[in-house]
Amino acid sequence: MKIIKRFLISLLMLVITVNSIPNIKAAEEMYTISKTATNLDENFNSNISLSLSKNLDDKDKVVDIELIIDITTLASENFNRMISHVYELIDTLKGIDEVETYVGIIGFSGASKEFLPLTNIDSISSASTLSNTFYSVVNLIWMMNNRTGSNLHGALINAKNILDNSTTGSAPYERYIIMLTDGGNYTYNNKDGVTSTTIYQTGDHTYNNIGNGDSAGGDYGSVDRETKLVQYYNETNDYVKAFNKLMEEYDDIKAHADRGYRWNNTNATSIEAAAEAGDLTIYSGEDISDLSIYPYTNLETGTVMAASVLKEMAENKYNIFNIGYLYNYGFNDEGEMVQRLYGLPSYSFIQWTETVGKLYMHHTKSDISIEDFEEVFADIKNEVINNIHKKPYVVDLIGSGTYSDSAPYNFDFINDIEKFDLVENDITLDKQLISENKYGFGLVDGEYKYILTYTAGDNENIKIDINYDMPKDTNVVFNYNIELSDDTIKDLGGIYGEFDATGINELDTLKSSNGATLYTPSGDNLDYGVPTLSYEIIRYNASVIKHDNSTITLSKENELKENDEVTINMTCDDGYEFTSLEVLDKDSNKITYNDSYKFNMPASDVTVSGVCSLVTYKAEVVKHDNSTITLSKENELKEDEEVTINMTCDDGYEFTSLEVFDKDSNKITYNDSYKFNM
Repeated sequence: MKIIKRFLISLLMLVITVNSIPNIKAAEEMYTISKTATNLDENFNSNISLSLSKNLDDKDKVVDIELIIDITTLASENFNRMISHVYELIDTLKGIDEVETYVGIIGFSGASKEFLPLTNIDSISSASTLSNTFYSVVNLIWMMNNRTGSNLHGALINAKNILDNSTTGSAPYERYIIMLTDGGNYTYNNKDGVTSTTIYQTGDHTYNNIGNGDSAGGDYGSVDRETKLVQYYNETNDYVKAFNKLMEEYDDIKAHADRGYRWNNTNATSIEAAAEAGDLTIYSGEDISDLSIYPYTNLETGTVMAASVLKEMAENKYNIFNIGYLYNYGFNDEGEMVQRLYGLPSYSFIQWTETVGKLYMHHTKSDISIEDFEEVFADIKNEVINNIHKKPYVVDLIGSGTYSDSAPYNFDFINDIEKFDLVENDITLDKQLISENKYGFGLVDGEYKYILTYTAGDNENIKIDINYDMPKDTNVVFNYNIELSDDTIKDLGGIYGEFDATGINELDTLKSSNGATLYTPSGDNLDYGVPTLSYEIIRYNASVIKHDNSTITLSKENELKENDEVTINMTCDDGYEFTSLEVLDKDSNKITYNDSYKFNMPASDVTVSGVCSLVTYKAEVVKHDNSTITLSKENELKEDEEVTINMTCDDGYEFTSLEVFDKDSNKITYNDSYKFNM
């Protein structure tokens, strides 16, 4: 690996220009959170209160940064100029109040060494002081004697130990690893045969090559054999997936590395040749002649061991930045992989580092100028500065799910500025629409203290960003409303869900949220409880009271909800006519219906009754002088009922005519007996 000195200086410049981030206590000590909900009302709405209290003040800002570099071909032509520039940047940070920045540098080749212990930048008094640190007599001799090899694993163990035991006051999430690597990492033992996993146990912080200047496992030469990683890459066609499969065999790989084998046969030119001669001996003295005992190449072993240390650092919440580039022995000048035994492990490892940190990959080889990395350095600096200025924020995923196989449910955030507010220490803050679905609260000096962002869609959520350093004893409550929006479940009668205002019972039913979390700068995030809601839909019946001579039907009689519309259809038998229609609730209160005979269901069962009366007619006599007419019946006559006419004339007068008319003046016939039918 060939990294010119300018890389070192530029990275140091990048690192030292960073300020610091708050040393926040554990999240459960720093914050108290809670969430409450009201049960669903008649409109299927619930009011949610999301609260956050700050319990402790922030401490002074402290950052630890370990820079890991390869010093094998450290150039000198630009050294003094770069050192001077680095110092200028360091000097600009010295006047910042309540900021402590510590920088350490570890160099490695076939061994690793701490060049600069974690040092407060205030103690670096001049550019020459910084220069002398690198080129002290001890360091210069060490570099001259260790200009071969790639022991990144040892450097990472060294850096992890330093950060794990830091006494600067930094919190784990305030610790940074920045490294440049081509991924070419080999397994090494120190000169006494101590394995690479026992650094610091002997007090010897270096890792030396094993036997005759060769790394353990030997030189692969140009043999492109089917290694473990080649096999996994052929299966997955994915560098990261292949490397993860190799990582799954960590226990076997670690046992391999810990044995620390070497060649006793100095005439052997390869590990294969040594094994065939029966001269490959592990440190325990056990002879091996079967290469299957060691199924991993040295590069596979070394990269997995290095990755295991990075994984531990990430689990400790350390920030990892890797500037990756191509390994000379695995790639040609055009960036094509020409030797898989070197290229595949190194490149897969580099790609894998993005799973534990931030990767800046350059598809170039190591003999490049500092200008090729300037953009990368700027990106890393911005990334670190962004980390420094991290503030807590809350994300609340609006609830949805399946109540039963046939009853999905979905809640919606009511995105109406009049339906939510933010209260800080019992004072409701002014609110303002910033842009679509984004709202600000508490405008101070042109900046909002809190910003709410609403995201609709399948992953519906609200996010509350806290944009200032909250002082101790600050209490914030965000109040908002959600609505059960899925009509499918609303149409099912009965009692649904179970109300739990705070979510303390962790019920799996009608969840108001799919999870709400307070994200803290430390990464020790806190999850809110998930209140669950319930509602009851009572079904009602509409029944018909039957009467003779009438028929009533309803558009729907059973499983009716309050306010459901019901249409009445009433008919009378022939010869009968409508008299009355009533709709009564269970307490005999009248329910009104409209001209279309439609009514809305009350919160009660109802009865519907209608009366049809017999249709009757009258027969009247039109009186004339000199005649008298009487009828057998004049009133309450039914259709077809027979009526007899009796007509007499006065003395001296005789019958001239007799006529029977209906109401429309149509003649009604009568028979010889003077009888007619109505």
